[in-house]
Amino acid sequence: MVKKKKRGSSGRYAEAWAEIRAAKKFIWIIVAVFLFSGLFGYVQWESLTGFDELLAQLVAQVEGMGTWELVWFIFQNNVTSALLGLVLGVAFGIFPVINALTNGAVLGYVLRLTANVSGVQEFWRLLPHGIFELPAIFLALGLGLRLGGFAFAGPGLRWNTLKDRLGKGLWVFVLVILPLLLVAAVIEGILIGMGL
Repeated sequence: MVKKKKRGSSGRYAEAWAEIRAAKKFIWIIVAVFLFSGLFGYVQWESLTGFDELLAQLVAQVEGMGTWELVWFIFQNNVTSALLGLVLGVAFGIFPVINALTNGAVLGYVLRLTANVSGVQEFWRLLPHGIFELPAIFLALGLGLRLGGFAFAGPGLRWNTLKDRLGKGLWVFVLVILPLLLVAAVIEGILIGMGL
């Protein structure tokens, strides 16, 4: 009788990176949707003033928080958004695309407001806020989009495809996305706490 080899952490990491490579085209689709939406938000900012209320609510939520409270708040929000983007991709990948469209438009809108008030030279100050967060979100949404493709697997393969992609996607979430989001939350919380 042949015993199954136990997978060590290095084996799980190798599988996680293999899954990211397998989802590469889906991740790039999400990046393209996000960038297109961001450009739309930047150019058409005057028609998106409805975002003001959303941004005001966000500011009100974090008002008065200390640095580590901010870190925890940002981390929780990003983890929830990324996990939902991955798991809800099961519905034909619709949710990850909507998530990318919405977040891209909001970012484009915020960048335009920043440019209007302080000029485009202020964009460099925003860069550290997204340097770890955006790749993590793109990975989660790309994996979610790929997950939605299980419905197009051949008859008899759908359930196995779903289980395989979801299982591997969750390992990517734990081993790659969560650490990125943690680093992002610490950086962002500290920068916001310093008023940057």
